[in-house]
Amino acid sequence: MALLGLLANQPDWKHLIFSLSAFAYLRVGIYFEERKLVKTFGEDYVRYQLQVPMLFPNRFAPHR
Repeated sequence: MALLGLLANQPDWKHLIFSLSAFAYLRVGIYFEERKLVKTFGEDYVRYQLQVPMLFPNRFAPHR
């Protein structure tokens, strides 16, 4: 949300590149963190993943 706010407040190419890079970094980090959590907590975390959206809470979104 903060990255979108930055773009809305100061829309230029530098902020666009920064926001896209930061989002990509976060997305890759989430991937590796979730792999680690599945190894640590096993089936309990897999069940949790099925119940909770990855990034943005949305009760109407289908589960992963």
